Amino acid sequence: KLYYRDFRRTSAYSFQFLSQLCRLSQQTIDDALLTLQSRTYITFTLISKELFLQQNQLSIQQFQSSIINDFLFTFNFIQSATHANGLLSNTLTNYQFRLVSFLDFFYYHLTTQPSQYNQGNCTCDNPTKCFELSAIYNSNFTIEFQVPGFYLGCYLTDSLLQSTLECLYSQQCLKQIQFYYSSTNYNLTPLNSTLPSQYKPQTTVQQMLNQLMLEQWLITISYENYYQQCRPMQCQYSYIRSFNILYTITTLLAIIVGLQKALRLLVPNFVRLIRRKKLATTKGK
Repeated sequence: KLYYRDFRRTSAYSFQFLSQLCRLSQQTIDDALLTLQSRTYITFTLISKELFLQQNQLSIQQFQSSIINDFLFTFNFIQSATHANGLLSNTLTNYQFRLVSFLDFFYYHLTTQPSQYNQGNCTCDNPTKCFELSAIYNSNFTIEFQVPGFYLGCYLTDSLLQSTLECLYSQQCLKQIQFYYSSTNYNLTPLNSTLPSQYKPQTTVQQMLNQLMLEQWLITISYENYYQQCRPMQCQYSYIRSFNILYTITTLLAIIVGLQKALRLLVPNFVRLIRRKKLATTKGK
């Protein structure tokens, strides 16, 4: 039977919780994106590309922050409620049952005693700050191997958040763990630390959760699509000038002078044309 603190006993619950965090983060993002896609961007007039990009970049930043803040608020609230109520872990990592005898062992009383960690330097009366490196124990409850990066505490949820996944990047660490398992027929492949990522092997699960475990946001802002929806079908413009008496008089004089010059050119020619027609008619008779 494994010691209740043995990594081989607690790691299954820790990895299940890690998997649930991944799925919960993904679901949170998917739901938020559906909400974002249902929104409509409305402007009263067609705005410039610079203003469009500025407004949408700010909106996206607020959207990203609100998703993370809402998720962490709910998650931390659940964690705080668990700590405040002192709920007993099903792995018995935070409290131990003790039988206390009364009246010369005639009566027994079942009590709970907070677990101690870090060589007795902390107890689960303060579960958020009580951790130690997770380890593999022998039959005498002596440590055989401490797992790098993995912590054990009063609640497996808290200890996992303080843990890193650096052991999963090390072939030697995985082989060492595999050595203590009865079945060694499967091949464990370490994670590739050379792949580009914002998360390093020493990044804690809490730090990854603070980013919803996202590697990066892929953002596309298209002013062209916005313009096609909002482009004007026609453009009209007008000049608006205040009334100016001098401008009006000058304009009228210019029109009159122009008419005088035109009439001086047109009227004599018109009279000559009429006279010629009359003269031609008289000679014909």
